[in-house]
Amino acid sequence: MTRRSDTALRKSISQIEEMLLANPSKETVFSRCTALLMQLFDARYGYTFRCRDSDSQGIPWEMVSCQEYNGHTLHTLSDINTSTYLPTADKELFKAGKCYYANLQPFDHLICLPHDHPEINNLLCIPLSDARYIHGVIYLCNKPGGFDESMVSRIRPFTAAANCILRATQPQCQQTLLAKADISPASISSLPTSTSLINCLEAFFNAVLFVDEDHTVASCNQASAKMIGLPRREIIGVHIGKFLVKGIPQSHRAKLFDASTISDNFNYNSLWRGVSIVTAKGTNTLVDLSTFDIVVGNRRLKGLVMDDISERLKSANDYQASLQRFDVLTSLAPVGIVQINHQWECTYVNDKWCEFTQSTPDESFGVTWMDGIHPSDAEQVLLELRAQTTNSGEYEGEFRLVTPLGKITWVKANGMSLYDSKGKIAGLIMTFSDVSAHRLNEQRLEHIASTDQLTGLVNRTFFNDRIDQALKGVPRYGKVAVMFIDLDDFKHINDSLGHDFGDTLLVEVAQRLKRTLRDVDTIARIGGDEFTVILTHADSAAVISSVADKLLKALARPFEIEHRRLFVTCSIGIALAEQPDTEAKALLKQADIALYKAKEAGRNQYRHYTSDLDKEVNYHIHLRHSLRDPKRHDFYIHYQPQYDAESQKLIGFEALCRWRHEEVQPIGPDKFVAMIEQFGLINEFSQLILQQIFADLKLWHADYPEFQQLKISINLSAKQFKNRELATSINNLCITHGIRPHNITLEITETALIEDPTLALKTLYKLKQWGFGLSLDDFGTGYSSLAYMHKLPLDSVKIDKSFIIDLEDNPDDAKIVTAIIQLSNSLGLSVIAEGVESEQTSRWLQKNGCNLHQGFYFGKPMELKRAQELHVYCQAGDNTDAALM
Repeated sequence: MTRRSDTALRKSISQIEEMLLANPSKETVFSRCTALLMQLFDARYGYTFRCRDSDSQGIPWEMVSCQEYNGHTLHTLSDINTSTYLPTADKELFKAGKCYYANLQPFDHLICLPHDHPEINNLLCIPLSDARYIHGVIYLCNKPGGFDESMVSRIRPFTAAANCILRATQPQCQQTLLAKADISPASISSLPTSTSLINCLEAFFNAVLFVDEDHTVASCNQASAKMIGLPRREIIGVHIGKFLVKGIPQSHRAKLFDASTISDNFNYNSLWRGVSIVTAKGTNTLVDLSTFDIVVGNRRLKGLVMDDISERLKSANDYQASLQRFDVLTSLAPVGIVQINHQWECTYVNDKWCEFTQSTPDESFGVTWMDGIHPSDAEQVLLELRAQTTNSGEYEGEFRLVTPLGKITWVKANGMSLYDSKGKIAGLIMTFSDVSAHRLNEQRLEHIASTDQLTGLVNRTFFNDRIDQALKGVPRYGKVAVMFIDLDDFKHINDSLGHDFGDTLLVEVAQRLKRTLRDVDTIARIGGDEFTVILTHADSAAVISSVADKLLKALARPFEIEHRRLFVTCSIGIALAEQPDTEAKALLKQADIALYKAKEAGRNQYRHYTSDLDKEVNYHIHLRHSLRDPKRHDFYIHYQPQYDAESQKLIGFEALCRWRHEEVQPIGPDKFVAMIEQFGLINEFSQLILQQIFADLKLWHADYPEFQQLKISINLSAKQFKNRELATSINNLCITHGIRPHNITLEITETALIEDPTLALKTLYKLKQWGFGLSLDDFGTGYSSLAYMHKLPLDSVKIDKSFIIDLEDNPDDAKIVTAIIQLSNSLGLSVIAEGVESEQTSRWLQKNGCNLHQGFYFGKPMELKRAQELHVYCQAGDNTDAALM
């Protein structure tokens, strides 16, 4: 990682530099530096020592900060303040500002830590010092994984910034009087007693020396002592020629030091540029030297003012070198560079810019540089350029550059404002990187991301965007229709002919859809064998229906794949959006509902969505909700009594399920059970209901032991017989709840045997073997009753109530009931008639050989508690009255 890309380091340095404006104390700087470094390296502990001025024993230091970092927050580990001396072995390293690290014990570098500090496993030592002063030392400890050399190199810019702040907090030496300098008594007596001149000279940045008639230095200020590199006591009394060896012509030097030139009028004052001053180290410093005459007491002195120009010359040289470097770097840079002034005029371009725009620098200067921006992008680019640089001083964007011959280059542009001394924007420097290849690759990836890789159609992600755009255009272009298309029995094709064959078929289907529909229509494959179509300008349902008919016919034609002739059909669900505020999600849901109805109606057809379909969907949602959350108790059990009409004796109850939900209208069990079967939720439903029934029976047995004489009839759905573990699961429920199988009669319908007769018979014989009673429910409504009756291990037959209700008024129903009774008796089966609602019906059934009755005449379905009360009442012996309860 380069320092330019080391965002965390740059952010830490910026936070240090911000302290310059706050004028912080040295302790604050130490604490802040330690905290930032701990976060930068994820170090657990940080210890900070401050160094004080040296004494006779060495460099004293004291701990000023102990901090702990847990990866999220910082807090002070200990409030201790200890003092000792800097280890001699480390002093030279610290003076040089060298960092070092150690990852193995023992650590002899840390001393005077708090007595309760944790064990140290590794450390990084960071001295904060410059050439003149050791400010302090920071130890980072217990970094996960330890420290390495790259980390030492990484923090050098940070320590440089920290040292700069610490130098700013270092108190400066104050020299208030020249008398505090090392000046001889003779010199002091020759100077004025007033301190105003002394203070004035000490305030000068320039070096000032006073020379007497003997060319001897009579006095000097601190700036001159610093320039020459000697204490003032070693300068005063020395011949000035020792420091001025070259630079002044001989004739001028004679006039400078000739006493005769010092007159009452003091007219001879001179200025010499580029005079060489010899320092105590033997090096030369260039100065501009000017003179003035002065009388101090009775002495006439020549004043020499020396202005150090070596830094200015160095700055000029550096400036020239910088210009050369700038020219070289911008010529070699792989990016185009343009400099613009505050009037948006180009003042500099590099070779890469000229290559991008095929223009010369002269052709780009002024405002003609803007001609290099593509005309379609120019206005927007200039607007964003002004807005961004005005707000933040920076710009970033992507646009096209164009040559006079029309060659286009996509570039990423970055700009940075230039400011004048008053803080106003003086111009802008912009760089341009060629991103044409990146843009081309990006477009290719966008195509891949928006396209189904198998069929080449739009995929689900891009389809969602298209439907949003289509809905926004409803006010302008009219209605929008969405079609859900699903291939019928595609899974069978995949399973029997293989997935490669199935993929080839999907490609052929996609091509037929494209040939059948308009180019403006969107066709997408959203997964598997599911396709969606967006039709715009959908004027009427008739137009949409005609399109659906075309699609059905197109896919109904045979496919020729791998020398195999294949016929495929599809089902289509259609939803229509007439308002722009229609939500795409809701529209897709409506089309999906319509598709479901098309499949339910027999497939190979289409259905339009209607509001009535929402009711069925709501039932589906709430039924699933009720099944997923049994604690709601939306499903509950009622029990309807069964009687022997001849003896008026209670013989059992049929368990009947009921459903209630606060958000839908109540519906009967014939409807919601059919929906549950249709939605594929029958196994969940049956498990929930059987659990409730067996829990009720367990309580009933516990409270009324004589209950074991009664039988409870439980209905089984034909769909349940697809479950190979049906018999086992019911038997396990008996075992778990302590119910004997002979107390349970399981009612089945003839349709249970149709889909898989072998599995159904196996399940029934297993239940019969374990002692469960079996009854054929709704007898007479099926088309295969007689064919299966002799095969089933039945105990009884239940005549459907549709034959019982009109028994006395409908001769045909009477003949059917009579035949069922006779057939059942001949097979040795008991017969139960349900739907008995009058005394006349009960008597007719008894007269024709059916004594077991169930219906409103004997009792409506009731709650468990009410059924228990009825049972107790019947046990008391008055069955006749009980039946009328």
